[in-house]
Amino acid sequence: MRITTLVFLISISASQAFSQTPSDSSDTKTRKRIPNLSEEIANLTRTALGEGDLRLELWMQYTVTENRRSRSGRIFFSDKDSAFAWTDDVTRPNSFFFKKSPTSPVLTIIPLSNKGNQLTDQVMEAMGFTNHTTPSIEYTSNKDSEETIILGRDCKASTYSGDNDNYIMWSAGKSDLQKRDRKLLERGLEFWFRNQASKPFISSAIINSGEFPLGYNFESYEFRILDWGFEGDFVLALDKMMINIPGRSLNQVAKEYSEKLESEKLEEEKLEKEN
Repeated sequence: MRITTLVFLISISASQAFSQTPSDSSDTKTRKRIPNLSEEIANLTRTALGEGDLRLELWMQYTVTENRRSRSGRIFFSDKDSAFAWTDDVTRPNSFFFKKSPTSPVLTIIPLSNKGNQLTDQVMEAMGFTNHTTPSIEYTSNKDSEETIILGRDCKASTYSGDNDNYIMWSAGKSDLQKRDRKLLERGLEFWFRNQASKPFISSAIINSGEFPLGYNFESYEFRILDWGFEGDFVLALDKMMINIPGRSLNQVAKEYSEKLESEKLEEEKLEKEN
């Protein structure tokens, strides 16, 4: 089947559904069918996020203050999966970001509509998600370094001076955290740090073994870990979530369908010859 033929049939089906004049007895049924058909056609260009349910039981919450404006974000993840979900503002629960793995593209998910969009490279760069290659930044400290209290833990200051600016990383020590807390923070903090490509003093920072950064300060910028936990209730039905992929048009869908038919035909011919 030619690609244009499949697209043509899809278009005809849609036009017939919209052009028919329903009788009084079938008016309600037809009105329901029209938006359903539109949704079915739109879903041809979308891809299911996966199969089954994904549960991310671990979470980490933080706050960022910048230019006197504060917001609190939360990251969801699991020690059984490589996926991450997060929101930069917990007061806006209608959508969140998602990555199937640390190297996957960023998706925006709208759970109420079971839809999402994959961000383009340009949008990811504009939002500061792209991991640019920048030199590693080393923070240093000594026995006389300043200390502060974060979440009841003594955090020691490590500093970095770049472009005549002073950056401070506040880190708790290994002895201040239980083993499972350390494991959770290592994963959550590493993901969040590497996601801050627009702030290389964070994304390129070298985190020494046994140090757990619970805060950062730079001029009007302040980052603090607020809390974390092990039994979150974040669950995502992957097979119900339809994702719009940039560049995936009806023509692309038709091409894939045509290639699938051709592959099935060749397989059938091969089996017939063998028999």
